[in-house]
Amino acid sequence: MDSERILQADEYSFPYHYLPVPGPDCRLTRSWNFAPSYLAALDLVGAWMKEQFSSVPQSANWEHVDIGCGDGALIYHLSNNEGIRHNFKFSGVDYDERAIEWARMFNPSINLFSGDVGSLEAGKYNSASLVEVAEHIPPDQLRDFIRKCAGLLQPNGKMVITVPSISKPISPKHYQHFSADLIKKYFSEHFDIVSISGFERNNLMSRILARLAYRHSARIDFPMINRYLVSTLGRTYTRIDGCGRLFAVLSKKA
Repeated sequence: MDSERILQADEYSFPYHYLPVPGPDCRLTRSWNFAPSYLAALDLVGAWMKEQFSSVPQSANWEHVDIGCGDGALIYHLSNNEGIRHNFKFSGVDYDERAIEWARMFNPSINLFSGDVGSLEAGKYNSASLVEVAEHIPPDQLRDFIRKCAGLLQPNGKMVITVPSISKPISPKHYQHFSADLIKKYFSEHFDIVSISGFERNNLMSRILARLAYRHSARIDFPMINRYLVSTLGRTYTRIDGCGRLFAVLSKKA
């Protein structure tokens, strides 16, 4: 296992994605300054699912798979979101067995798989999410990984992705960051690109509040301020310059 995967695997010694609390009682965590941006991504994915499937008949069953689900926090968030139809059936897959063990503890009723994406049933799922995953795949393996992701979906099935943008320095646990052109380069063989937007763009007030929230000596952790930080970072922009992360919606080619 190379250094990038070792760094990511080591983080699953604790299910840190569950530390921040979304919603009206929003709580962050001083030890993880990525928390507001992570909650912003959860909200974006949840809002996308509500919008996409609001017209689907309530009698219809819907299969959604979270690819690279890690410790299962996204599935936990979505499956407990009252605004999402209760006849959604969620599944998750990740190559990291320790992460899946955590996911099973928090999501005992969800189908969770440890191993290669290609081991899941082909053509089963109506939709998929790939949230903060592509940057953890070696570039020479990414095209094949995307092919396997596409293989899980039904024809015209949708996939939503978030990735760090090239506006941010590359983290030691990441192989690369992405631009809109790079998303198109890697994904367009198997997917039509429905939309690409940017998020995680700080304004002056959010930068000031973030500095106060993550001071070592003292911190501010009020739900109203936390919600402001999350909502600010969750705003999407068609002009992605200066955005720390990208949010894309893809449709599997027929």
